[in-house]
Amino acid sequence: MVIGDLKQEQAESAATEITAAGGRAMGLAVDAMDEASIIALVEAAVDKYGALHIMCNHVGGSNPRKDLDLLRLDMDEFDRTMRLNVRSTVVGSRAALPHLIAAGGGSIINTASVGGLSEDFLQVAYGTAKAAVIRLTQYVAITHCHSLGQPRILRRRCCISHPMNPVMSRGNAWWWTVECPATHPLPRTVETSSRRSRRPESKLKQAEQRGP
Repeated sequence: MVIGDLKQEQAESAATEITAAGGRAMGLAVDAMDEASIIALVEAAVDKYGALHIMCNHVGGSNPRKDLDLLRLDMDEFDRTMRLNVRSTVVGSRAALPHLIAAGGGSIINTASVGGLSEDFLQVAYGTAKAAVIRLTQYVAITHCHSLGQPRILRRRCCISHPMNPVMSRGNAWWWTVECPATHPLPRTVETSSRRSRRPESKLKQAEQRGP
């Protein structure tokens, strides 16, 4: 595993924990706002381990003091939020995809948010960005699972309702997987896991019936 963090010491600390538990990992500094930095991270993983099987685009956020409702939204913050949340995911996916194809298949996991699934009073930029991440996941699944004949490339999006920290550790989280089996004409959305979910079963069924 190769871990990228804006701060080198935090990336190395996480890698040390994994190594101490018996895994293999290294930590590198990466700037998600810089395309070259993201590409270098992917290439470092391939150079280190010889192949790439999973890419996790786990970055995002916005400044809640500037990301307000539409009339009070700071447009510079809107542009920054799109670069941080959406463009970084596009760049990471583009960099990883050729290596996944070369490896015979793999997964790209994108962290989204329930903010991209439902409306809110504030943070219009963040919600819009995460909605774009969800839609990007679906587009790439269709294109690269079927048009390029790669049924083993999976695109996953993880929608988390609260950050998993000690304060919010009892929050809800839902995971959806966009699967592309070779015998299925289009990707189908499958709810693969739920954590303390309070969503009615009928809502889950409706989501599956609607598909991506």
